[in-house]
Amino acid sequence: MVTGKHNILRLLLILVVSTLILLLIVVVATGYFVIRQGQIESAHATTTAEAVKSLNETYGSETQVAIENFESQWLTLKTYKEPSFESELATGPYLDYFGFARQGQSIYDEPFWLITKSAFVRNMRVLEFSPDRFKALAYVVKAVDKISPQGKFLESLPLQYACSVYVFAWEDEKWKMAAYFNATQTQYVERDWRDAPDWLKQIIGDLPEETIYYCDKNKLEN
Repeated sequence: MVTGKHNILRLLLILVVSTLILLLIVVVATGYFVIRQGQIESAHATTTAEAVKSLNETYGSETQVAIENFESQWLTLKTYKEPSFESELATGPYLDYFGFARQGQSIYDEPFWLITKSAFVRNMRVLEFSPDRFKALAYVVKAVDKISPQGKFLESLPLQYACSVYVFAWEDEKWKMAAYFNATQTQYVERDWRDAPDWLKQIIGDLPEETIYYCDKNKLEN
């Protein structure tokens, strides 16, 4: 009887020790996985940051000029009165969807026109760049006036700040706007992206993961 009890106790002891060892292995393995995952994510973030820095250094000036050229010329007396000029600034569905040509003479029935006096890129991240297209996140500051369709000055608006995703296409030996997504109001980004037209999503591709963080950070710096 004593021997039988000893055997049972020995088995129970072996079972407890085995369970503890198994738990220890699980804890160690889980800890390693968490640490390794953190290292991978950190490496990915570093690689992404380095890639963006490299793109900015190489193509930043060209990208900035293209964005400022578009923003400073898209809303002008010339584009209101000669909508065909917008084909020098934009292309594809963006031009068809947002260009003034679709409005015809009804544009003169508007209560006022917005005229851009100046536009400059305050901050920017070049996310993709190839010979035929680029994608960038940019924070743009614009000075805008209101005028009547007859050309009468009405008022100057407060400086306008916009944080947006830009995609430009190389066409006719110049950069033209192909797609634009305004992410200034970050609380609505997910909703607005979900409701965006399919052609816009197809041209932009994936919305940059850092969009909300980037735009919020720039707003805090105003």
